[in-house]
Amino acid sequence: MAGGSPYIRLSNVQKHFVRRNGTPVRAIDDISLDIRKGEFLVLLGPSGCGKTSLLRCIAGLETPDSGSVAIGERTVFDSTARINIAPEKRRIGMMFQSYALWPHMTAYENIQFPLQMRGVDKTDAADKIRNVLTMMHISDIAQQHPGQLSGGQQQRIALARALVCSDDLILFDEPLSNVDAKVREHLRFELSLMQKKLGFTAIYVTHDQDEAMALADRIVVLGNGRIAQCGKPQDIYLHPASMRVAEFVGSANFLKGTLLSTAPVARVRTALGELTVPGEQVKSSQRDIVVMSRPERWSISATPSEANNGWRGRVSAVAFMGTHNEYLVDIGGQQLRVRDQRPQSFDVGTEVWCWIRSTDLQVLGDDRIERVA
Repeated sequence: MAGGSPYIRLSNVQKHFVRRNGTPVRAIDDISLDIRKGEFLVLLGPSGCGKTSLLRCIAGLETPDSGSVAIGERTVFDSTARINIAPEKRRIGMMFQSYALWPHMTAYENIQFPLQMRGVDKTDAADKIRNVLTMMHISDIAQQHPGQLSGGQQQRIALARALVCSDDLILFDEPLSNVDAKVREHLRFELSLMQKKLGFTAIYVTHDQDEAMALADRIVVLGNGRIAQCGKPQDIYLHPASMRVAEFVGSANFLKGTLLSTAPVARVRTALGELTVPGEQVKSSQRDIVVMSRPERWSISATPSEANNGWRGRVSAVAFMGTHNEYLVDIGGQQLRVRDQRPQSFDVGTEVWCWIRSTDLQVLGDDRIERVA
């Protein structure tokens, strides 16, 4: 991934809609974001969080109410300067949810179609198509129709079509959401390898956290039309900025509490007693907070531990997940999720001990991600 100045810059972008009942909705609420050339950026969030609206504003398919959008050295939208470059002149490739391949056209004709619409010279178009077919190793299927191709082959054709439109920037609007889990896992690895090989900048919309973690150089978690958190996948998962980010990205345990002190070590009163959390793990100064922990950071045993943060509980449910056992443990009326990779398992009703290091606890505020559009 290249460094230096941003390749795409969004500055104070806003987009409002009005529902049928007259209620105004802030789909994009004053978002500013820099994206580097060659970066794979994922816009992640639940349905209606504003991620597709933001992607469409970059593509020119939606017109922001205010703000500016620059791609490379060119401003493609600026509300103050009254600049609004048409979508077809922004030199952007796009892959849609359904791939949008014409069934009556061959793979070659599908790739050729946008070049024809732009009036590209036939010789130049043929050269571009031949190069992208060779580069993506799909020359042998160029004369087949979409109905004769596998899901992976269709994805490559759709990507090839996007690349002939722009080999610099491609926008992806949930392109893998309509395929089953096994095929989706295979296709996202193919897409990741292709992006790294060809070096194009990718902006990818999804509500699938696993997809985001597998593909992204950076993830932007959106909620209520705003950026809830932006960072590397590891940072988003290990250090979520709020309860709702933690809840949406991965599985988590939440224990309501009262923040008693913060420095140098935070003290939190909870239903399980008073907990201590390192000061750097405290992300909220509110009095009423939640203590967050990931299920895989807990230990479970039939015998007590000398750890400070340890409790006795009873197994309420257990599920074998192949790579691990997943438990629901009742501790004083609190339901705790625990993941354990050891082959042996505890039966429902078994009395167990659960403990966690204080460094694996985080104090968060309850900043809810809402649907907007």
